Amino acid sequence: MIKHFENFSLLADESGGKPVVLAANYPPVLVPAEIFDENLKQKYLSLYFDLSELSEVYCGDIAEYKAIFSLDKQDLFLAGRENRDFEVNHFLLYLYDRLHKEKQLPENTLVVVANAATADYWLKVNGKLMLLNRFSFTTKEDFLYMVLNVLVQYNIEFNDCGLYITDRASNSEAIDLVRQYVANVETVEF
Repeated sequence: MIKHFENFSLLADESGGKPVVLAANYPPVLVPAEIFDENLKQKYLSLYFDLSELSEVYCGDIAEYKAIFSLDKQDLFLAGRENRDFEVNHFLLYLYDRLHKEKQLPENTLVVVANAATADYWLKVNGKLMLLNRFSFTTKEDFLYMVLNVLVQYNIEFNDCGLYITDRASNSEAIDLVRQYVANVETVEF
């Protein structure tokens, strides 16, 4: 079972293990694993985001990268009210791992986590992770434009891509519009 909050989600582990807090505030910063220095993870993240003393910095793995992300201590406190003993991961990293374990993903794969006004996404081209980012949208047409634009920028034919969408808000009209242009759209539930 998953419970969504504004900047994170709580994922209960049905197998009896620790619950997981999934950060969903900003996309992680990717650093190639071969040059990553654990002592600099705060510095890497501060190049992109204005971190305060009220943020905890975490690191995870995705493809050949280290993914650095943060979560405010206030959000961690809120998560701790549900259960004090939990692991922390990022929603995109969790989804990346889960999809790779459960599905045979096409060489060209776009995964979109649609929120109310933003969407986080990652793109694999020819089996290699190329992009992890976020876009903002206000209309279903904006959502369509951003999804198609990502594919066009990487010269991916609309029918030569597996597109997986997780809808954390009510974006069914936008997803239906995308289905009119991209053949292989699958919604992923949690």
